[in-house]
Amino acid sequence: MLTGQGVCESCRCRVHRDLLAAPLLYVGMHLALPAGGTTDDDKVSGTPTPPTPLRTILLDAMSQMARTLAIWHHDVAVACTLAHLPTTRTVREGWVVDRASRILAARIEVACAIAPELAAQLAHDLHYGRRLIGHDHLVHRLVAPCPECGLRALVRRDGADTVYCRGCHAAWDEQLYHHLTRVLAAEATSDSP
Repeated sequence: MLTGQGVCESCRCRVHRDLLAAPLLYVGMHLALPAGGTTDDDKVSGTPTPPTPLRTILLDAMSQMARTLAIWHHDVAVACTLAHLPTTRTVREGWVVDRASRILAARIEVACAIAPELAAQLAHDLHYGRRLIGHDHLVHRLVAPCPECGLRALVRRDGADTVYCRGCHAAWDEQLYHHLTRVLAAEATSDSP
């Protein structure tokens, strides 16, 4: 969580994980690019205003991640008197993502204190990139408590027929879960005066 003083203590480990995950996600996004030439080769049709080709969306997301990390690295480099990274005009974006991530991860306290908004931006960039390549599936969070442990930690992945508790790790197929919720609802209404 962002606070007035930067990133809270408990969230620094998540920011650190995000920094370490950025280069791998960048490579995954690069590998997900369709084979071929330039973005002009992508064919889209079917609507009066065709959607943006997937290649362009991925390239923009990759560039955004590189920009976020480059800006963040620049801010930390100024504060810590480090050498600045070359611009993406002179080196590949992937190199900038990898190098900036390593340097920022090694100086996590300074990085989180100097630019907490960039930590939040990187988390957004990673989430968006994962969604684009299919690594971040829609998860429905259910409001009812778990029948086993009572925690409100039930989830169901979009399209899955299994309900899963993140607390006690119990799992039910959807029909059994609906039966259990009907029984619990009937018990709750019979207990009320």
